[in-house]
Amino acid sequence: MDIEERDPRNLPRHRALFVVDMRDYTNTADPSMEQVRKDIDDLLATAFTESGLSKEWQNPELRNDTGDGFILGLPTTRMWRLLDPLIENLDRVLYRYDQARLASTPPVRLRVSVHLGPLPDSYRGSAINDLCRLVNSDQAKEALTIAIDRGVFVALIVSDEVFQVVVRQGRTERLDHRDFHKIIATVPDKNFEAPAWLHAPRVGASAFKPLSASTEDAAAPRDTNAAPAPVSNAAPKYSINSIGHFAETSNGPVQIRMDVRGDQ
Repeated sequence: MDIEERDPRNLPRHRALFVVDMRDYTNTADPSMEQVRKDIDDLLATAFTESGLSKEWQNPELRNDTGDGFILGLPTTRMWRLLDPLIENLDRVLYRYDQARLASTPPVRLRVSVHLGPLPDSYRGSAINDLCRLVNSDQAKEALTIAIDRGVFVALIVSDEVFQVVVRQGRTERLDHRDFHKIIATVPDKNFEAPAWLHAPRVGASAFKPLSASTEDAAAPRDTNAAPAPVSNAAPKYSINSIGHFAETSNGPVQIRMDVRGDQ
C-alpha cells in the first residue's frame, strides 16, 4: 500500500450500521443477566433469519457487544431489510417470547437504531458515535415508552441519511414516509442534536408528534437583539362581573352575589 492509499483524508467505504439496546437491562438481577443477554441474541437471530438476513447475521463485517445489546456493521446492499421487514418480525418474535417467558424472567423491550456512513476498517469514527447516540437519545427512549403503552415491543430510530436513501426512495416493501415521524434526536450531556425518524410496528406515526414539539421549541432561535417589551406605567384596568347563586336556608331561599374582578 503506497502513501497515497494510506492518506487519512481518503473517504472510507460506507457501511450500514445497526444497534440494539434493551430497556432496563441494568435493572436486571445479576443471576438473570447472562440468560437474558443470550435470549436477546437468539431473538435477533430468529428475526434476522425471518427477514432474509441470515448471512448478515452469521457473518457481519462488525459485531461489537455493548453489554445490553450489540452493534453490527453490514454491507449497504440490503440494508433496507433492516427497516422492513426486520422491525416487524422482531416485534412478533418478542411477542412470542413474552407470551412464553416465566414471570421471574425480565421482559425484553428493545430500541433499535439504523445509520449509514463512511467507516474505516478500524470501525472507529463519527458514524459509530452517531449510531449509539441516536439509540440513546431522549426521543428514542420516549418512543419506546409510547410503543410499550400500545402493546408493542420495539421502537426504531433511523438517521436522516437512512431515511432519505431507503424510505424516501421507496426501497422498503411495506413502509413508506407516512410510517415515520421526524424529530430532532438529542443527547444533552453529549451535546448531540441531529434530525432522525421514529417508527414502531402497529403504532401510527402521529403517536410520536409530542416528541417533536419540545425539541422544536428548544431549537427555535432566540433574537437576543430584539427590543424589550414596553413597560406601561398606566394603572391596570379591571372589569367587574357579578355571579349570583341561591342557597336554601330554614327561612327560605337566600341569594348570594359575588363580584369577580378581572383584567380587561
